[in-house]
Amino acid sequence: MASFKIRGRRLKAIHVVASPPERDVELLDFSGLRRRAYRMAMACGVFGGSIIFHPFRRFNEDDILEDVEEGFSHQRAPACWYLSPHFHIIGYGWVHRVAENYVHNGWVIKNLGVRKSVRATAHYQLSHCGVNKRFHTVVWFGALSYGKLRAPPYPEQKHPCPMCGREMRRVRFVDPGDASIVESSLEEEELFYVDPGVFCYVESISRLAAGGG
Repeated sequence: MASFKIRGRRLKAIHVVASPPERDVELLDFSGLRRRAYRMAMACGVFGGSIIFHPFRRFNEDDILEDVEEGFSHQRAPACWYLSPHFHIIGYGWVHRVAENYVHNGWVIKNLGVRKSVRATAHYQLSHCGVNKRFHTVVWFGALSYGKLRAPPYPEQKHPCPMCGREMRRVRFVDPGDASIVESSLEEEELFYVDPGVFCYVESISRLAAGGG
């Protein structure tokens, strides 16, 4: 993600902070607030990227500090944290019209500039971000959204038998009681010969046939 090519130009990743006004925090649920965050960022020239939510801010926090020293941790300097929902974006674009956007929408869009280390920035932002089991901690939007990803099909994996060369099949123990005995004796991965009848083949069942989605 260190660089991104669009319309023949190669861009470097930038760090942008999007801070909502109190009215949006009070009126919107989290999903709506996050959608509005990347829409506001795109209105100010961000093409797309990843977005990370922070529910709190720290007094005297320096947003640029993690880019000065790779491996910086927020735990080094104790400080007071206070509720102040905002979003950190690592993405691409040319940020502009921030003053006009603030007048119309109340959102503060702050460009912290090109990253010396995308990894260090992401690591620092994830070290104290908001986490909720109902939502992804990081999502992608704009030119880097999930729908824009073009990846080749995942190659089919082969598992040939080292003895006969045919495709290996999944097996299970015929007698579940044999499992603990055999597994305790097979401490290293290698070839073993077992008597017929110890294992039986497991029939392959598709996800749809099994009721999966």
